[in-house]
Amino acid sequence: MLRRDHPEVADWLSHALEDEQVARLLAPHGLHAAIGYHCQQEGEKRLKALLVAAELIPPRTHNLLALLDLLRKAGLELADLELPCAELTPWASVSRYPGHGDLTADDARAALGHAAAIRVATEAVLAALD
Repeated sequence: MLRRDHPEVADWLSHALEDEQVARLLAPHGLHAAIGYHCQQEGEKRLKALLVAAELIPPRTHNLLALLDLLRKAGLELADLELPCAELTPWASVSRYPGHGDLTADDARAALGHAAAIRVATEAVLAALD
Protein backbone atom coordinates (compact mmCIF):
# COMPACT_ATOMS: atom_id res chain seq x y z
CA MET A 1 0.00 0.00 0.00
CA LEU A 2 1.28 3.43 -0.90
CA ARG A 3 1.23 6.22 1.68
CA ARG A 4 1.60 9.72 0.30
CA ASP A 5 1.02 11.09 3.82
CA HIS A 6 4.32 9.70 5.15
CA PRO A 7 6.22 12.82 6.30
CA GLU A 8 9.45 11.66 4.69
CA VAL A 9 7.75 11.65 1.26
CA ALA A 10 7.22 15.40 1.55
CA ASP A 11 10.85 15.86 2.63
CA TRP A 12 12.18 13.98 -0.41
CA LEU A 13 9.86 15.91 -2.74
CA SER A 14 10.84 19.25 -1.21
CA HIS A 15 14.52 18.51 -1.82
CA ALA A 16 13.73 17.31 -5.35
CA LEU A 17 11.95 20.58 -6.04
CA GLU A 18 15.04 22.49 -4.93
CA ASP A 19 17.18 20.53 -7.38
CA GLU A 20 14.65 21.15 -10.15
CA GLN A 21 14.65 24.88 -9.44
CA VAL A 22 18.45 25.09 -9.30
CA ALA A 23 18.77 23.27 -12.64
CA ARG A 24 16.29 25.64 -14.24
CA LEU A 25 18.02 28.70 -12.80
CA LEU A 26 21.39 27.50 -14.13
CA ALA A 27 20.10 26.73 -17.63
CA PRO A 28 20.53 30.25 -19.08
CA HIS A 29 24.06 30.49 -17.69
CA GLY A 30 25.63 27.55 -19.51
CA LEU A 31 26.61 25.65 -16.38
CA HIS A 32 25.99 22.30 -18.07
CA ALA A 33 27.70 20.04 -15.54
CA ALA A 34 25.80 21.58 -12.64
CA ILE A 35 22.54 21.24 -14.56
CA GLY A 36 23.23 17.55 -15.20
CA TYR A 37 24.05 16.98 -11.54
CA HIS A 38 20.91 18.68 -10.23
CA CYS A 39 18.70 16.89 -12.77
CA GLN A 40 20.12 13.54 -11.62
CA GLN A 41 19.57 14.55 -8.01
CA GLU A 42 15.98 15.59 -8.71
CA GLY A 43 15.25 12.23 -10.33
CA GLU A 44 16.91 10.32 -7.52
CA LYS A 45 14.95 12.15 -4.83
CA ARG A 46 11.63 11.73 -6.62
CA LEU A 47 12.18 7.98 -7.00
CA LYS A 48 13.21 7.73 -3.35
CA ALA A 49 10.04 9.59 -2.36
CA LEU A 50 8.05 6.84 -4.08
CA LEU A 51 10.06 4.17 -2.27
CA VAL A 52 9.17 5.80 1.04
CA ALA A 53 5.53 6.02 -0.04
CA ALA A 54 5.72 2.27 -0.69
CA GLU A 55 7.04 1.89 2.87
CA LEU A 56 10.53 0.91 1.72
CA ILE A 57 13.81 2.33 2.94
CA PRO A 58 15.61 4.03 0.05
CA PRO A 59 19.07 2.56 -0.47
CA ARG A 60 22.15 4.76 -0.51
CA THR A 61 22.66 4.76 -4.24
CA HIS A 62 22.74 7.24 -7.08
CA ASN A 63 21.78 4.51 -9.56
CA LEU A 64 18.36 5.51 -10.85
CA LEU A 65 17.88 2.21 -12.68
CA ALA A 66 18.35 0.35 -9.40
CA LEU A 67 15.74 2.59 -7.75
CA LEU A 68 13.37 2.06 -10.67
CA ASP A 69 13.83 -1.71 -10.34
CA LEU A 70 12.98 -1.57 -6.62
CA LEU A 71 9.84 0.42 -7.37
CA ARG A 72 8.73 -2.07 -9.99
CA LYS A 73 9.37 -4.96 -7.59
CA ALA A 74 7.12 -3.09 -5.14
CA GLY A 75 4.35 -3.19 -7.75
CA LEU A 76 4.62 0.30 -9.21
CA GLU A 77 4.43 0.49 -12.97
CA LEU A 78 6.55 3.39 -14.13
CA ALA A 79 6.60 3.08 -17.90
CA ASP A 80 9.20 4.62 -20.18
CA LEU A 81 11.66 5.64 -17.47
CA GLU A 82 14.53 3.32 -18.41
CA LEU A 83 16.15 5.83 -20.76
CA PRO A 84 15.82 8.85 -18.45
CA CYS A 85 17.17 6.83 -15.52
CA ALA A 86 20.02 5.36 -17.55
CA GLU A 87 20.99 8.73 -19.00
CA LEU A 88 20.86 10.64 -15.71
CA THR A 89 22.61 8.10 -13.46
CA PRO A 90 26.19 8.88 -14.57
CA TRP A 91 25.67 12.60 -14.01
CA ALA A 92 25.71 12.06 -10.24
CA SER A 93 29.48 11.71 -10.50
CA VAL A 94 30.65 12.49 -14.04
CA SER A 95 29.43 16.04 -13.73
CA ARG A 96 31.18 16.57 -10.38
CA TYR A 97 34.78 15.65 -11.10
CA PRO A 98 37.34 16.73 -13.70
CA GLY A 99 38.63 14.33 -16.28
CA HIS A 100 35.35 12.54 -16.94
CA GLY A 101 34.29 14.52 -19.96
CA ASP A 102 32.49 17.80 -20.13
CA LEU A 103 28.77 18.06 -20.43
CA THR A 104 27.53 20.03 -23.41
CA ALA A 105 24.52 22.28 -23.93
CA ASP A 106 22.82 19.31 -25.62
CA ASP A 107 23.58 17.14 -22.56
CA ALA A 108 22.07 19.78 -20.29
CA ARG A 109 18.92 20.02 -22.40
CA ALA A 110 18.63 16.23 -22.39
CA ALA A 111 19.10 16.15 -18.61
CA LEU A 112 16.30 18.67 -18.14
CA GLY A 113 14.04 16.54 -20.34
CA HIS A 114 14.92 13.32 -18.52
CA ALA A 115 14.29 14.93 -15.13
CA ALA A 116 10.94 16.18 -16.42
CA ALA A 117 9.97 12.65 -17.53
CA ILE A 118 10.73 11.30 -14.05
CA ARG A 119 8.85 14.24 -12.49
CA VAL A 120 5.73 13.61 -14.58
CA ALA A 121 5.74 9.86 -13.91
CA THR A 122 6.27 10.15 -10.16
CA GLU A 123 3.74 12.95 -9.80
CA ALA A 124 1.16 10.82 -11.63
CA VAL A 125 1.67 7.96 -9.17
CA LEU A 126 1.42 10.29 -6.18
CA ALA A 127 -1.62 12.12 -7.60
CA ALA A 128 -3.42 8.79 -7.90
CA LEU A 129 -3.06 8.43 -4.13
CA ASP A 130 -5.05 11.61 -3.42
